[in-house]
Amino acid sequence: SCTSAQYQIQFQSFLKISDRSSQSNMRIFLQNLVFRVERVTLIISCFTLAVTHLSDLKCPDQVYPFLHTAVSKDEATDCHLLGDPSSGNIPEDAIHIATQSPSLWGLTKILADDSTGYPSPNCTIMVPSRRKHLPIHARFLHKIGISVLQSSCMSVEDINKAFKGALSVSEFRPPTVWNADSIAGLGKILLDTSQILVQNFQLTKREIEELFPKINVLNTNIREFCPFFQHNLRCEAGRYSRHDGLCNNVERPSWGAIYAPFNRLLPPVYMDSISSPRNGYLGLGLPSARLVSTTVHAGPDVGDSALNQMFVVFGHFIAHDIVSTSTPREADCCLRRGESCFPIMIPRDDVRLKLTNLDCLNFVRASPGIRENCGLGSRIATNLVTSYLDLSQVYGSSEDKSRSLRQYTGGHLLTADVFHKAGLGPLPQLNTRNPNKACLRPSDSVFCFESGDARMAEQPGLAAILTLFVRHHNKLATALQSVNPNWEDDRLYHEARKIVIAQYQHVIYNEYLPLLLGEKYMLKYHLTPDTKNFRDVYDASVNSGVLTEFSMALRVGHTFLPGFIERFSNKTVYLGKRRLRELLLQPFDLLKPGFVDEFFGGMLNQLSSALDGIVTNEVRNHLFATPTERVGFDLAAINIQRGRDFGLPGFFAYRKLFNLSDDHTWDDVKINGVFQPQTTLLLTTIYDSPSDLDLWTGGILEIPEEQSLLGPTLSKIIAIMFHRLQTGDRFWYELPNQPSSFTEEQLMEIRKTTLLSLICDNTDNMMVIQTWPMFIRDRETNPLVLCKDTVKLSIEPWYEEELLPSSAAGINYDMLANFYGMAADFEDSLDFPQQNKSEAGWVF
Repeated sequence: SCTSAQYQIQFQSFLKISDRSSQSNMRIFLQNLVFRVERVTLIISCFTLAVTHLSDLKCPDQVYPFLHTAVSKDEATDCHLLGDPSSGNIPEDAIHIATQSPSLWGLTKILADDSTGYPSPNCTIMVPSRRKHLPIHARFLHKIGISVLQSSCMSVEDINKAFKGALSVSEFRPPTVWNADSIAGLGKILLDTSQILVQNFQLTKREIEELFPKINVLNTNIREFCPFFQHNLRCEAGRYSRHDGLCNNVERPSWGAIYAPFNRLLPPVYMDSISSPRNGYLGLGLPSARLVSTTVHAGPDVGDSALNQMFVVFGHFIAHDIVSTSTPREADCCLRRGESCFPIMIPRDDVRLKLTNLDCLNFVRASPGIRENCGLGSRIATNLVTSYLDLSQVYGSSEDKSRSLRQYTGGHLLTADVFHKAGLGPLPQLNTRNPNKACLRPSDSVFCFESGDARMAEQPGLAAILTLFVRHHNKLATALQSVNPNWEDDRLYHEARKIVIAQYQHVIYNEYLPLLLGEKYMLKYHLTPDTKNFRDVYDASVNSGVLTEFSMALRVGHTFLPGFIERFSNKTVYLGKRRLRELLLQPFDLLKPGFVDEFFGGMLNQLSSALDGIVTNEVRNHLFATPTERVGFDLAAINIQRGRDFGLPGFFAYRKLFNLSDDHTWDDVKINGVFQPQTTLLLTTIYDSPSDLDLWTGGILEIPEEQSLLGPTLSKIIAIMFHRLQTGDRFWYELPNQPSSFTEEQLMEIRKTTLLSLICDNTDNMMVIQTWPMFIRDRETNPLVLCKDTVKLSIEPWYEEELLPSSAAGINYDMLANFYGMAADFEDSLDFPQQNKSEAGWVF
C-alpha cells in the first residue's frame, strides 16, 4: 500500500543466466531494502534470479497505466515495475535504481507514459546524478554488480536559470534583423548555457552528445530569442530555389540554408567536452600547428603529371559555394588574448621569429553557431553561405545580396563593360560601395569585383571563373527573352539562374568529381549523372548542411597550389608568370584587355602541384602579405588549427569509422601501410600518439587509392558530402516530379554542357581548348578541340515554358527581407581586419 508519506514498490526481474550459473541453482534474495530518497521512504522487495537451468521465465502479465515495458538488454526478459496504479508519480530515483543495467539485471531504462506525469512536463531529460557519499544499501548494491547512480531531472527551470545566467553577462538582445554577428551572439549564449548545465549536472562527453539533443528548448525561455527561421517557418514547394537556401527542404526549412550549423560524422573532441580544443592523447598538449607545418608540409614545389590549374581553381570555386566559416572580429590575438583567441605558437627555432619578433600567429576561433530549434550542446560552427550547389558565389546567399547584383533589365546581372570599345566581354560589376573589402587595392582608382561572395577576389583564377558565369547568365537571359519576348525581368532572371546552376551541377559531377574521387567512389556513392533519364534521388530526410569534416577535407586543394601563376595566349603560347603571393587578394590584372583569356589559358596549360603533402611557400609563409610585409600567414598551420578549433577527432578516428584500420601505435600505422615509411617516421617525431594526428595532415599524407587522387579517408568524407548535396537538394537538376523539374527535352540540353563549352562560349577569343579542360592536353588522350566546333545548348525547349512567379519558391521574398540582414550586413560578416586576413577565404 502507498500513503502520502511513502511508496511501496515491488520489483521483479527474471533473466536467463549461463548454464554454469543455472547448474549451481543460484538464488539471490534482496528483501525489504529500506532507504530514503529525497524525503520519500521507499520499500523495495526484490526477487531476483528465480531461475532453474534453461527455463524461460516471463514477467507477470501485469501492466499499470503509468508505466510501459522496461527495455531489456543482453537478452534479458522484459519486466515491469509493479506499483500503485492510483499513483500519478513514481519517484524518479526509485525507478532509475530499480531499472539499472548492470551485468546482473540487464535493464536499461523505463519508457514512461506521458499522460501520467512521469517524467513531469517540467522535466526535460533525466540525467545521472553523481553522489560522493553513498548510503550503506547503495554500496551493497554496487558490490554485487548493480549500478547505483541515481537520476536527476533537468527541469525547464534549470535551463531557464542557466540561460538567464549566460544572458546576464552578455550584451546580446534579440535583433530585429538577423545577421552573422547576431547569430554568433546568440550562439555564444547558448554555448554558455550548455556549459553551465554541464557543470551543474556533471555531465560526461557522451551524455552531452546523447542527452542535449533530446531537450526541446522551445519549451523554455530560449524560444523568445530563437530566430524564426530556426523553428517557425512554413514552406511550400516552389519552382525556384531561394538564394538563402531556406525552404529547399519543406519539412526542415533551415537545413543547408545560410547561418545553418555545421554537421558532423563523429562527435567532437573538446578538452572540457564542450568547447576547449583537445589536449592530446596523453594530455600533454598537441604539437604547434606551425611546427607541424614546417616539419611535414614544407618542401619544394613539384608539378603533377596530368592535372592542371583549372582543376585546382575550379575546386576552389566549388568550395566557396559550399562553406564559409563565421569568425568574430577579434583584435590581433598575438597582442591581446581575447575571448575568441586561439593563437598558433611559433617554435623557438622558426625563422619567423627573426623576421617578426612575434612568438605566435594570429588565429581567431570560429563563432559558436545555433543548432536547429536553438538546441543546446557542444560548440559548433556557423556556415555563412548555403551549402547547396547553387552558385552562391555568383548570385549571393541572401535575398538582399542577390538584389544588389541584379540589373533588373532583361533578367541580367550587373556588369562593368570596361572593354566595350575593344570588342571584349564585360567583367563583373566593380565594388565601388565598399571598395576596400576583401582585396588589397594599389590605389584609390582601382576596384575589386562585386560578387555573391567577397572571396572571389582572392586570386585572378577565381575572378576569371566568376566572370565566366556572370557572362553566361546574361547570355542565357538574352536567349530566353528572344524566344519568350513576353517574359518579364524577374522570370528571365530566375529561369536563367536555374539553368546555369543545373549546368554547373552537371559539370561538377560529370567532370570534376570523377577526377578527384575516381570511378570506385563515384559508383559506390551513386554520384554519376544519368545520360538519358531522370534520376529520382531526392530524400527529404537527408540534411545537406555542410559536414565539419568536409570543410577540412576539401582543403586538400591547398596542396595543389603552385608557387607561380602563368598566362598563355589563345593559341597555347606561354606569355609569362607572377608569384602567387603577388596576386592574392589582388586580381587587378583582369582589368587589362585580354587578360581574362590569358588567365584561362594559364589555368588550362599550367600543371598543378602534386598531392605530396607539401604546401607551397607562397601560402605557407606569405599568405595575404601586403607588398610591404616580409611574411604573411601560414595556410597549412591555419588548416590544422581550424580543425582543432572545430573539435575534430584525430585522423585515425576516421580510419576506424570507415573500417579502414584501427591503429593504436605507430607500429600499427607502419604495419597497415597508411603512409609512406619516411612519412610515418617524420610524424613520430612530433606527434606523441597516432590518436593526436590532425585530420587534414593525415588526410593529405595518406597513400592514394588506385584511380583516385586521394587516400580512402578523405575520399569517403568528400563522397559522403557530395552524395548528400544531391540527394538532399529538392532542386537537383535531374529530379522528376518536382515543381522545379526540367522537362525531358530541357534536361537533355543541359546534359550537353561541358566545361569546354562554357569556356569557349564565354571567353573573348579562345580558339582551341583540350576536350577535358581539367587536365593537361595530350594528343592521344586529351586532344585540342576548336571552340567553333563545340556543342551548344539549344534554348528552344524553353519556348513558351509555363512558369510560376519568382516568389513561388515557397515563401514570399519581401517578407523574409525584413528578418534577414541586408546586403551590407552580409558583407560585414565576410570582412576582416588586417590582422585577420586569413579568414578572407582560403580558409574555407
